[in-house]
Amino acid sequence: MENLPKLKGQVLDRIRPSQAEIKKMAEIVKKIEKKIEKHLPVDVKIFLSGSIAKQTFLRGEGDIDMFLLFPKSFDKEMMGKLVMDIVKKEFKDYEIAYAEHPYARIFIDEVKADIVPAYNIRHIKHMGTAVDRTKFHVSFVKKYIKDKREDVLVLKKLLKNFGIYGADIKTKGISGYLTELIIIKYSGFENAIEEISKWNIGEIVEISKKWKKEEDLRNKFKGDPLIFIDPTDRNRNVASAISAENLSRLILIARAFKKKESISFFFMKEKRPKFMPELIEVSFKSPDVIDETKYGELNRFGSKIGSQLEARGYDLISVHSFDDKKKAGCILGVLEPKIQQKYRKEGPPLGMATAVSGFISKGGSFFITDKIFKVCKRSSTEIIRNMKEIINVVKGPKHFELRTMRISYSKKGSKSYKMAERRRALDEFILSLQ
Repeated sequence: MENLPKLKGQVLDRIRPSQAEIKKMAEIVKKIEKKIEKHLPVDVKIFLSGSIAKQTFLRGEGDIDMFLLFPKSFDKEMMGKLVMDIVKKEFKDYEIAYAEHPYARIFIDEVKADIVPAYNIRHIKHMGTAVDRTKFHVSFVKKYIKDKREDVLVLKKLLKNFGIYGADIKTKGISGYLTELIIIKYSGFENAIEEISKWNIGEIVEISKKWKKEEDLRNKFKGDPLIFIDPTDRNRNVASAISAENLSRLILIARAFKKKESISFFFMKEKRPKFMPELIEVSFKSPDVIDETKYGELNRFGSKIGSQLEARGYDLISVHSFDDKKKAGCILGVLEPKIQQKYRKEGPPLGMATAVSGFISKGGSFFITDKIFKVCKRSSTEIIRNMKEIINVVKGPKHFELRTMRISYSKKGSKSYKMAERRRALDEFILSLQ
């Protein structure tokens, strides 16, 4: 990677926040703290978290994560109510969001800030909510990131360019915290790329050894494509959100980057892919529910439809969920929208004479080695009709109005088509460099 220092410099020139932006973010943090602290009980502390606190945010993308740390004497309902009351009194532009308990999202000077209640604990074993460990994450990163903050920015931008940055259910990718841990583990961007290129599905990574037996780890985090142990909590997999598809994508990106260090890995120009599957869209009116619920239901729905299409003989290429706030749904990519009318159906083992006799069709039966088959005809060969038949059997997503459902070929130029087109172009780019 002889040209990497120069390339990193070019990327950093475009993504590194300016001193003016850093100063502005610090001023907004102080403004928020000043508004909040006058309403807080003396034993509740303000704690700044996220990429702002760790100085690992990209230019123009600084969001504020502010935690109000409560003693254990408060219950979750009391914590949530206090946060809501403060926000309603002090801020005009806000939203109430829900995770394990309610938190507030405010918008001030064109910057988004989350105000989150949590318990002020001294040790992980005393956790009362899932976000209580956040302060330990911040402390760990600040202690060990040293002079590698800019490497975090470069890796973040790479992940963002390929759409795999974020541990939310929509993205199913790499969180900001995991990005920082990867840089800490491998002491920089270059080493990280080298090591990621050697990863496999089922990879296990620990910054410091906290588990003696690999077998115990695999049993605890069964099915997770990547196991990256939280250095502040041995019982947590920081990489639990990443899908097998996105982990494969990350490994292929690293291998491709080693072969061709290019600015395109960070700033990919819009271009059309050489191959696009046939895209079929199942859409609904977008429901007023949180993304966690919306994408969770859509992902499960799309996966069921995809499995049924494959069972009917279609070659499935991709399944993605989307939401543009007006409509939401799934896009399924197949090799061809029509399949052969005739297909072979496998029968019972030859040793089951009665079953074989009942299975054999007058329309045509045959055997290959020790397996018997018969020729069958599909009721329909066209994918739209098949999908309608499938959806009549597959349970629809719970929070979506089924009467608003539409099944159609995805239109070129639509938001959903463009999303699939860009994803396909990026995948073609990295696959061409393997």
